Amino acid sequence: MPLESQQLAEDADPIRCFVSHLSTERGLSPETVRAYGDDLRQLFAYLEGRKLRFDRIDHRELRGFFASLAGACGAASLARKLSTLRTFYRWAEREGLAAGNPALRLRAPKIARRLPEMARPEEIVAVLEAADDGTPVGLRDRALFELLYSSGLRASEVCGLDLQSVDLAEGLVRVVGKGNRERVVPVGRLALEALQRYLESRHALCSSEEKALFVTPRGKRLERRALGARLNRVVLKAAVGRRMHPHLLRHCFATHLLENGADLRSIQELLGHASLATTQRYTHVDLRRVMEVYDRAHPKA
Repeated sequence: MPLESQQLAEDADPIRCFVSHLSTERGLSPETVRAYGDDLRQLFAYLEGRKLRFDRIDHRELRGFFASLAGACGAASLARKLSTLRTFYRWAEREGLAAGNPALRLRAPKIARRLPEMARPEEIVAVLEAADDGTPVGLRDRALFELLYSSGLRASEVCGLDLQSVDLAEGLVRVVGKGNRERVVPVGRLALEALQRYLESRHALCSSEEKALFVTPRGKRLERRALGARLNRVVLKAAVGRRMHPHLLRHCFATHLLENGADLRSIQELLGHASLATTQRYTHVDLRRVMEVYDRAHPKA
């Protein structure tokens, strides 16, 4: 009997079995697995309130579920929930828990493509300089933000780095991204210098046994939420007059590379995008900036 079938026989909770499958079999990130689980619990609560079983409904009941969310969720959230249900029912059908996939009859809502937020290079420089106050935490923050901008890492990726992930001599960082896909990304000179200064003071924050690269003052691995809070604090200190979030530094990394002649395939590899289509949105950002320059400079614009 397959491992998943054994687990289903022992555990009647289909949500628990499904999220276990996503984590162990498909290797999805904890954040993605949590989102799938939340979406399914929302559906099951809706069905329970109407005394319906997930394995005995069709697309009409699912359409009613999505109708109940109208006004509370945007198009992107609804599209993600539909993707969750399609994946869940495909798994349930394969495991013999459902006779079909009713989510296939539903059409995903159209999502307006939003261009990534951008910051000017001088704004990023101001934030990087404001982070370093000479303390171990300030040195850590400078290294954190330098690495995010230098290598285009996701917040979850930079928080997941271990000491052994960084090769200072070669100027490389080994990153585990979405779907447990591993990639090696170059690190710029200024980021390497910031990392070296931080590592020299890291012993003041944690014990030598701690393997996490970036740690809190209590000596534990830095979490993504704390990273965002630290960036917000430094942005206020830098007084750049705008809000920033860790993912914005990743967007700026990609856009500034494109503006300076990097090709899309290379940027795709650096960002760890599975599809080139995801990377191509940065061409729209670049075109927008060109048009802004045109409108400002052309006498007949």
